Amino acid sequence: MSGTLNQLQSSFKTSDTLSRHLEELCRPGALERHQDGEWQLLEYIEAEARDLNPESFGKLMDDVYNRIQSMLVRSNNAVENFRRLGGVLAIDELTDVKVVGDDASKTARLASLLSRTLEDTDDPVLMDVTAKTMGHLVRSGGAMTSELVEKEVRRAISWCELRPDPSIAAASASAAAQDSRRLAAVLLLKELAEQSPAVFNVHVKSFIDAIWIPLRDPRLPVREAAVSALKACLKLVEKRETRYRVQWYYKLFEQTMRGLNRDLRTGTGPSLDSIHGSLLALGELLQHTGEFLLARYKEVVEAVFKYKDSKEKHIRRAVVSLLPRVAGFSPERFSTEYLSRAIVHLLQVLKHSPDRGAAFAALADMAAALLRVGCASGFEGCVAPIAASIREAILVGRQTRQRHHCPEALTCVGMLAQALGPLWKPYAQQLIEPMVLTGLSEVLVESLMQMTASLPELLEDVQLQLLDLLSLVLSKRPFNPTTQVKFQALVAAISQGELQGNALIKLALQTLGTFDFGGIKLLEFMRDHILVYLEDADKEIRKGAVLAACRVLERHASASSASGGGGGGGGTAEFGRCVIGGWMLRGWMLREWMLREWVSFGA
Repeated sequence: MSGTLNQLQSSFKTSDTLSRHLEELCRPGALERHQDGEWQLLEYIEAEARDLNPESFGKLMDDVYNRIQSMLVRSNNAVENFRRLGGVLAIDELTDVKVVGDDASKTARLASLLSRTLEDTDDPVLMDVTAKTMGHLVRSGGAMTSELVEKEVRRAISWCELRPDPSIAAASASAAAQDSRRLAAVLLLKELAEQSPAVFNVHVKSFIDAIWIPLRDPRLPVREAAVSALKACLKLVEKRETRYRVQWYYKLFEQTMRGLNRDLRTGTGPSLDSIHGSLLALGELLQHTGEFLLARYKEVVEAVFKYKDSKEKHIRRAVVSLLPRVAGFSPERFSTEYLSRAIVHLLQVLKHSPDRGAAFAALADMAAALLRVGCASGFEGCVAPIAASIREAILVGRQTRQRHHCPEALTCVGMLAQALGPLWKPYAQQLIEPMVLTGLSEVLVESLMQMTASLPELLEDVQLQLLDLLSLVLSKRPFNPTTQVKFQALVAAISQGELQGNALIKLALQTLGTFDFGGIKLLEFMRDHILVYLEDADKEIRKGAVLAACRVLERHASASSASGGGGGGGGTAEFGRCVIGGWMLRGWMLREWMLREWVSFGA
């Protein structure tokens, strides 16, 4: 009797715990937590697999599948999408659970649930997560999912080929379902091409025939998802030897140019959607068809420049993002024939605030592409206006008190330092202070690292200005007492920055540990303003403080060793204390990590 009672109590406990985990997946923010690696349902199921006998575990999994199936049923209440998303996330977690002797049945059952969800949802987020989960299921299932992939590829291609029926009203439920399925189709095709290339390879011809309908779809998300699917297919073709490869490339190129040019028979021009989709496709052809477009290079470049002044913003931005790809495809020819034309256009775009970020990114990427073949010298005549545009973008952000500056402008500074070297030095030197006054960010630190690596003569200036910023974050005072002149500007930069609170402190500590501050004595700063964070409630901040302190000690010990300990017994003693202190901190950090991992495992 007592054994039966214990079993009942155990089943009630299991049911309650399972319900709690499934409910958690239906709450707002569950997707973000899932993407960050919080897979509590999986941990629970794996723990039950260790504790239960096969029969009891099989019953548990049947219960789980039934509950997930009920979560995925479509209804018309306000929380439907959260509940259905929770069901898909649960499937994603369960995909890698091994069910002894029943993996094929498990895979088929989960695939069926995902397939039905894709068929009847109109929520883009749910579509995307469901498609990714189907890809995960296919990858995990290996060879036994080949029939599933065959079925899903055929169905997705048929959805791509659905054309609007004139007899169906545009606002009707049937028309909406057709539109939703096209987006679902291209999202799924991308995942299947990436996760099951061997099976997908059989359907490349059908895919190439069908992809042009979603590439010219009136909805931007469909066109963008379609070009991602095209990219996955082209990468697959790149890796496989086939006699049809050139034939496929030619057909894709032909369709691309057809979407960019006027119809010779009717005289009608292409639609804006067709132009945009064709430009997106052209970008992937440039990157994933080898040298196929080399003989057609002039035609490609002229087609891109043809639409640089389009009234449609998506087309203009597509042209801007294409220029670095065009440059990277044939750098020598681009630098001699098209570089000045491209830079003039991008400088013009920099005057247009909404497209400014894309133009800065394009300039940086173009410089990097030309640097690889030693052709970046073509930038020489336009360095001054580029620097002026960067300065203006940074200052405008500060003057208007925008929380989000133009991060692409900061990135551009570092990448131009790499590409142009000494030619960029005087301009980079003038940009250091405006950059620092944008506030602490990962983009700023990365750009300053690139700048000092390429122009080491600027390192000292960058070190001092960056240390003032880090010191203000950690201790509310500048590192250099003479910085009072711009103290208020630095305080304002930090208060208006995108990062605040613990995230800002973590980045400051991380930067102290990774940036090159060699030559600057930071022992007192470490003692007064870094070690205090060893007692912080946030474990990531404690870890950052340990690593930053260790790095400061290592630099100091290395400098003392290089100078012979600074002369005399005092220097040797100080060097010894640094080494011992560094190892003590490292040991403390290791012990804390081991204890944390042991406690987590025990829990």
